[in-house]
Amino acid sequence: YGEVAYFGVGRSTTVFVTEQDTGARLTTNGLPESMFLPHGERAGRFPIARWLSLLPLAARPETKSLLVVGLGAGLTVEDVPPSVDTISVVELEPEVVHANRLFAPRRDHDPLADPRVRMHLADARGALLLTQQRFEAIVSQPSHPWTVGASQLFTREFFQLVRGRLQPRGVFVQWIGLDFIDEPLLRSLLATLHAVFPHVELYQPVTSALLFLASAEP
Repeated sequence: YGEVAYFGVGRSTTVFVTEQDTGARLTTNGLPESMFLPHGERAGRFPIARWLSLLPLAARPETKSLLVVGLGAGLTVEDVPPSVDTISVVELEPEVVHANRLFAPRRDHDPLADPRVRMHLADARGALLLTQQRFEAIVSQPSHPWTVGASQLFTREFFQLVRGRLQPRGVFVQWIGLDFIDEPLLRSLLATLHAVFPHVELYQPVTSALLFLASAEP
């Protein structure tokens, strides 16, 4: 598993970062989440991160405001094209943000140093309830739907809250990993999302994950 480079116990998550040959692996509560890439590496090496950052713009090229739920190792945020003016990031666990800042000097691009990025330490539901801003795109990449802190982000109530914080043509991108879910859970998620958003497309960029692209308009 590699040498432990960082260990932190947060309010909702135990965060490990271990040294690997290809970078430093971020793990939360024992689950591998992402990688801090060394100098010379780009986020595009990980197709799912690139898809998460580009799929909203493929659907709505005019997108200028983006909200990302879940920081991870910052790969999705790092790869957001320069055509987007503002990037709001909501992360529940302060230890994840601390790990990102700790490993920033080791990477070519520090996503939290991007002047477009506004970092918010909060529960995504509370953050959306408290803001009056309407976004052109929202990307949700929390941990798995059965984990603490993430399960409520895969519900009808959260999807309704997301729709209420999108502009009329806004799009919502939802990630889900396939390694730890079964067919009934996948069908339930799709049905729940479609009950809130009349237009849903499903993408499988890699064998281990699915992306849902949802909107109130085609």
